[in-house]
Amino acid sequence: MTRAHAAGRCPGSSTNCEWATFVAQLTFVTATPAFSLSASPTSQSIRRGGSTAYTITVNQLNGFAGTVTLGASGLPNRSSANFSPNPATTSSVLTVTTSRPTSTGTYTLTITGTSGGSSHSIAVTLQVT
Repeated sequence: MTRAHAAGRCPGSSTNCEWATFVAQLTFVTATPAFSLSASPTSQSIRRGGSTAYTITVNQLNGFAGTVTLGASGLPNRSSANFSPNPATTSSVLTVTTSRPTSTGTYTLTITGTSGGSSHSIAVTLQVT
């Protein structure tokens, strides 16, 4: 059985029922896949003629799944840097090798990762004694 309601009256109430339509506009922002770099350790000390290693981690953000090509600058004279693997997807080991004539001192090495049109850098310290 259905009960008829007086026009404009809400069931069980003495007040008028008013109906409204609400329209919502939603904006979805999709994050662009990206990456960042981190190093462990961030500082190393070696003797001239020796080598040391840093682990460079590729932090994948917002679904990033590409490869990152790594490079190093700021190396002391008569030294070299090698990344393995390069390009990297999750991490790479940077090995810095010095020679006996490498100048002693503290060096800031800049590690740069590039993927597509995106490039990010971090700094690590190398002390040669």
